[in-house]
Amino acid sequence: MKNLKGLIFGTLLGAIVLINIVGGFTSSSDSPRTSNSSRSSSRSSSNHDAGMACIMAEKLIKPQLKAPSSAEFDYSDCKGSATHAGDTWTLRSYIDADNSFGAHIRTRYFVKMTNVPPSDTWRMTDLTFDEP
Repeated sequence: MKNLKGLIFGTLLGAIVLINIVGGFTSSSDSPRTSNSSRSSSRSSSNHDAGMACIMAEKLIKPQLKAPSSAEFDYSDCKGSATHAGDTWTLRSYIDADNSFGAHIRTRYFVKMTNVPPSDTWRMTDLTFDEP
C-alpha cells in the first residue's frame, strides 16, 4: 500500500512538473548559499497560493541539500503550515533526504519567501534547517 501511495505521489508530482515546463515555467537562481540567502525563481501565473509557494520553496531549497535527488517534500504538511502577509509566505515543513553519510533522515525547515511583482519572481529571504 505504501508503494502504491508513493507511485501515485510520484506520478502526480511528475505531472505537475511537466505541466509547468510545458506551460512556460521559467526560473533563475544564484549559486547555492547558506541560511538567510537571497535566491529567486520565476513562474508565469500571478495566482500565488499555498501550493505554489510550497512548489517554489522546494525548487529553491533542493540545491541547498547534500543529496538533492533523494529529497522528498511533504506538500500536505507544507500547505497546512503556510501563512502569508501580502506577497510574503512563511512555510514550516520537513524534507526526507539523504545526509552526507547516505542515511535517509527527516529534517524540518523554516523558509520565508516573497513574490516580487511585476516580474513574478520568488525570492527566498530566510531558510533555517532544524538538524535532527
